[in-house]
Amino acid sequence: MKAPQKMPFASGFTRVLAIALFASFSLSQTECETRDPKHAFFNARYETARAAYNAEPQSTKLAIHYAAAAFEWADYAENKADRAAIAEPAIAICREHLDSNHQQAEVRYFLALNLGQLARTRWIQALRIVSEMEEKLLSAKALEPSTHYAGIDRALSQLYAQAPKWPTSIGSRKKALKHAREALEIAPHYPGNQINFLEILIDQKRFGEAKESLPKAHQQMLSARSEFKSEYWAFSWIEWDQRLRHIKAKLKGHRE
Repeated sequence: MKAPQKMPFASGFTRVLAIALFASFSLSQTECETRDPKHAFFNARYETARAAYNAEPQSTKLAIHYAAAAFEWADYAENKADRAAIAEPAIAICREHLDSNHQQAEVRYFLALNLGQLARTRWIQALRIVSEMEEKLLSAKALEPSTHYAGIDRALSQLYAQAPKWPTSIGSRKKALKHAREALEIAPHYPGNQINFLEILIDQKRFGEAKESLPKAHQQMLSARSEFKSEYWAFSWIEWDQRLRHIKAKLKGHRE
């Protein structure tokens, strides 16, 4: 597997924010093992990435791989303490590598994603964490907006969509839609961008635009199956297909 370009890390960011910027939710480890076949796969990826980084901590590339694997593995944490224990070392490692010139965008991107996991374990502190997430994502976008199939814009769109609005926090419907569109413009072939854009439109009750966009999104996703076809992507396709079915059901149930 080519890494890190062939990893759909930001699709998982939707799960982080949609579930819990200011709430908590978790399955026990036993439930995860029983219900989700991805459990062993992502645990192995996390342990492998952590071991590789510990053997060569000066490597920014390995630091990014570790932070990416930690972000996804944190979804399977049994409780808040375990989730924080996964996210916090990844955050610290990203901070240590912020001076890496050629991989700055990725470092900032995965720092923001792991901050999102940490936000799931906090309450009042989550407001401060969300502000830092915004800052790191915007600075990453300024450096390299195409990072991970426009994952930065995808993450920003979800951040603005899910965070409480001003004056409590940074939530903004206008910014959420703006970044969803920009992600789609940068990487229209990436299924996560198509899905995210449609979800943002539906969330904002822009049903007519969503219905107009659906056929193109569906065609793009059909074409993308030949590109995103490794074992890793198989797990993403399960999620994307489920979300697309949910989108179609919502649009079918809506009458102009």
